[in-house]
Amino acid sequence: MRIPKTITIDSHRSCNAQCRMCPTQDGSSELGWMDDNVFDALSEQIEPLAKNIQFVQFGVHGEPLLDTKLESRVARISSMGIRVLIATNAAAMTPKRAQRLLDAKTDQIFFAVDGTSRETYEKVRIGLSFQKVVGNITEFIRLRNAGGFKTRAVIRFIEQRANKHELPEWERKWKELVTEGLDSLQVVKMHNWAHKLEEIDSYGAVPCGDLVDNVIVSADGSIPLCCLDFNSTMPFGNILKQPLLDILNGEERRKMVSLHESGRRGEIEKCKNCYLPERSQNTPETEAFSEAVVNEDLHWN
Repeated sequence: MRIPKTITIDSHRSCNAQCRMCPTQDGSSELGWMDDNVFDALSEQIEPLAKNIQFVQFGVHGEPLLDTKLESRVARISSMGIRVLIATNAAAMTPKRAQRLLDAKTDQIFFAVDGTSRETYEKVRIGLSFQKVVGNITEFIRLRNAGGFKTRAVIRFIEQRANKHELPEWERKWKELVTEGLDSLQVVKMHNWAHKLEEIDSYGAVPCGDLVDNVIVSADGSIPLCCLDFNSTMPFGNILKQPLLDILNGEERRKMVSLHESGRRGEIEKCKNCYLPERSQNTPETEAFSEAVVNEDLHWN
């Protein structure tokens, strides 16, 4: 029986930004937040698996800080002895919320800051204020340090044509703001969200860890194919109707995993144009795939 190594919870499906590299806010998905009955059911199903789970992350298709119950939900998962990660744009990170997340024993927070200048950042993170976001992150780090908390801050830069010229300056400035030995910087290249790239004919056959070892739980309790299935076009089931482990070990998901593990992921519509497995394994093709995204200046907003 397969047990997930990591679980990503989409506790709030909408967002406060319209980022140019993100297609998840295209209006074709039903937006909303996770009701208590969904989170309670999920928590009850996660707890017996706690010793096998490497971490639980909040945030993938929406902005987790829009969930007004995020802090209590983080605390509930962390009380099981599971590391809790959050991926956020930091626009809604007030000092009070920062303190509550620290008190909830959040293990790590990914803060997205895709630029050094206001002009570039706000061109990428459409609808957000560069000054406010940097101030919120800086205050979070100050509160963390003052309280002696061990929550790690990871400052993330999604490299793309619109901002790559600012990367050297971005690295220099954030190295001065983060705490050495605890925090870190992360640079990742924008990907294609499984959109066909003109320059690429074949995307490889590496099995995808997102499907094989991990699971995403949407706000309504449904289990989509993967992080790129943001419209849940290929859902496997819903935890309100079927236990999580039964869904993960069900016939349909086992068939998908088998195709991946046998090098036949190209037979799956959502997987045939995706190169995230190659990127996660840093295969020789990875750089060419990423360059194709930049060359086409692929964006949605």
